[in-house]
Amino acid sequence: METYNPDWFTGFIDESRRLKHWTEREISLTAVAQGADYLLTGHKIPIDAGHWESFGQGLNLLKKAGKDLLAAPKKQAAAAMLFPRTQLLQLQEEYADVSLSYELFLRAFGELDILHEEQITDDTLKGYQILVLFDVRLLPSKTMRHLKSFVEKGGMIIADSLPALDEYHAPNPLMEELFGVRQTSGDRILRQGHWVGYENTYPPTWHFRDENALDEIAAEKHADIQGTFLGKEYDLKVTSPRLFGKPGLGTWQMQMGNAAS
Repeated sequence: METYNPDWFTGFIDESRRLKHWTEREISLTAVAQGADYLLTGHKIPIDAGHWESFGQGLNLLKKAGKDLLAAPKKQAAAAMLFPRTQLLQLQEEYADVSLSYELFLRAFGELDILHEEQITDDTLKGYQILVLFDVRLLPSKTMRHLKSFVEKGGMIIADSLPALDEYHAPNPLMEELFGVRQTSGDRILRQGHWVGYENTYPPTWHFRDENALDEIAAEKHADIQGTFLGKEYDLKVTSPRLFGKPGLGTWQMQMGNAAS
């Protein structure tokens, strides 16, 4: 829930946040629709009455429509994004940046479900036709074998990088062989510190960050990508901190070509 107690969040409250009375209502409806068993909220927070009024309207709507909402079938999307749990545990790196990739895919192509790595128990992938890998660099060998079989049986995988390590951090070339590439790299800028987005008391700043930490924005690379995908010619200019030279771009093109085929 949004919490705007002035004793805590004075530095972060701006007019746009004050107007977001609908957030509690939307989050609650989404949570119930996705199978949540209960909702939690704090006592006397947020103190802005508008939030409580809107939240109350949402709860009244849930009271009337909740039963039917739970009974309604959830239509499975054609595509799913893989959540790489083993990578998260083994590499101990944040995985939050993929939310932007998820949002861009959602806006461009429509619904995108999330498939947990542990749900991949065979090559059917729970009936999904397309699997999307965002910043996946490590996968268990067993999962890789399921993905290879999935593609061989007509499934499609779209990836912005390839997992080249197994669950023991040992090299596994299976996915590179599947995409027809070699020596791919998943290097990226490791984020340091915590960004504190003050709005009105102090300038926005980094906390817990080394003085000489690499500036992510300054590290952006620019490159052109030409190629054919799904029968269409593309000539794109790409700006991304993930691009580290032409070999990486070639890999990206080959991945997309293999995904199309």
